[in-house]
Amino acid sequence: MAFGDQKNVNKTFYINLLCILQLLIYAGEGYPNGAPTSVCDNLLPIHDSILPQTSDVPYTIQLEPDQFKPGDKIKVSIVDPRGKSLKGLVIGAYMKSGRLLSVVGQFLQFPTDKLKPLKCTAGQMNNTLTHSNDISVHNVSLLWEAPHVNTGDVIFRVTLLENFQTFWTDVRLTLRAIEDVNETKPTGQEVTDTVLSMPPIDFESCGDSKGCFLYPRYCSGSGCLAAFTYSYRSNTSEFLFELMSQAEQNYISLGFSKDLIMGGNDETFTCVSVYNTSAVQHGYNPGHYNIFKNSITEYGILSQDGTLQCRFSIPVNTSIQDIEASTVYSHFNETFVQLAWGSAMPNRLVIFKHEDMPPQSDVPINLRERSIHRGSAFPFLVRSHCVLMTVSWVLMCGMAIAISRYFKDFLPDVKVAGTKVWFQLHRGLALTIVILTTAGLICVFAHYGSRIRQAAVPHSYVGLAVVTAAYVQMLSGLFRPSLDHPARCVFNWCHRLLGLSIHVLTGCSHTKF
Repeated sequence: MAFGDQKNVNKTFYINLLCILQLLIYAGEGYPNGAPTSVCDNLLPIHDSILPQTSDVPYTIQLEPDQFKPGDKIKVSIVDPRGKSLKGLVIGAYMKSGRLLSVVGQFLQFPTDKLKPLKCTAGQMNNTLTHSNDISVHNVSLLWEAPHVNTGDVIFRVTLLENFQTFWTDVRLTLRAIEDVNETKPTGQEVTDTVLSMPPIDFESCGDSKGCFLYPRYCSGSGCLAAFTYSYRSNTSEFLFELMSQAEQNYISLGFSKDLIMGGNDETFTCVSVYNTSAVQHGYNPGHYNIFKNSITEYGILSQDGTLQCRFSIPVNTSIQDIEASTVYSHFNETFVQLAWGSAMPNRLVIFKHEDMPPQSDVPINLRERSIHRGSAFPFLVRSHCVLMTVSWVLMCGMAIAISRYFKDFLPDVKVAGTKVWFQLHRGLALTIVILTTAGLICVFAHYGSRIRQAAVPHSYVGLAVVTAAYVQMLSGLFRPSLDHPARCVFNWCHRLLGLSIHVLTGCSHTKF
């Protein structure tokens, strides 16, 4: 084989390797085995920031009969006239009355080889269904039983997925009630937000009449990218909160947490403003996503020139009713504060995951004090980890590979400790990479401690694979056969392939996924 052909083969091999890794990363996204409970309120699939389709829904949904009374059984049919292209769905029936729609009834029959129950409320298990796999089907037939009390008209809300990028969300079909609902009033009540006029936030009072959390670390007041102010009103036993973001985004979110990891039912407040629609949402983060549970009905909001500000009050103790139980949050307890901002879906006010890393306070904050706090999107040990790993694998690893590949003839007549200069440079860089990588690993484990498993993301697993491979590469170098040994050729190829594979994996670990 000619030398040029060998270079082409090597190039093709690494391109294919990179493509396979990217496909594996992409395949891990989405929910092929069914939607999570976070979709119960908004029926929006968590597919990165992909928006639902705005075109006409290509699926046919039929209700037989189209009217009901308490206890009736309704046949629900979903058909795709184009062929087998329905891969996933979420479906539930909700009371039409009330601002926050309540799921009602239950599904008695459904294809268990395609669908499974999604527990959105306590009690009945089969009040909402989702897909259990991503196998395409042509039609779905369901049997739904109406509640045994009169709830009035019911709305079937459906999300339909053709594939990961193409889906229609919150498709609605009304089922009329035969009986008048006047005799049995539903628990849901019509609620209208009271949006108050809001002057710009006064940051001059920070540390005086109010406490403030400001980001970035060295900003002041209105010059900050994001800010949170708080004050306790003893006469009404309420906290007054103000949020500000100048990131030219549609929402600014405030999170309270006992630790530095935002998850595990940590409480959130989110101010959203898209066009002429706004809301202040109260929810929680069960993991790396947010679930909206109820709204703050009286608030002030100001959105202009890329700046979003809002103001609202909350009682000392707030609560969130989850599927199984109610969680009570006391704001007299010290808490870490985290801010996040991002885009939201028009008309629906559904927030997408933030793209910027959220800043968090350096220390827990007492919301009754009037202090100025600072924070960072990355704690010191995490920043140290990033610097050490970047220097090791972006700078030094590239240098080590380039030296071994193109500088073997550098100072050919000079030897250091009996070995050529290029080899000493290559070996020194490799050893330095391992030392800095070990230090970076210690930093991130020291920061997260026993919570390292809770904080694990795909980056963590790819990173550990890189570290493990680096140690294997270093140890294999200690047992390098001599130049005239029959296994030297095998060693050279394995050493080269492993080194370049580590470099490719490093690039993947720096990718946002």
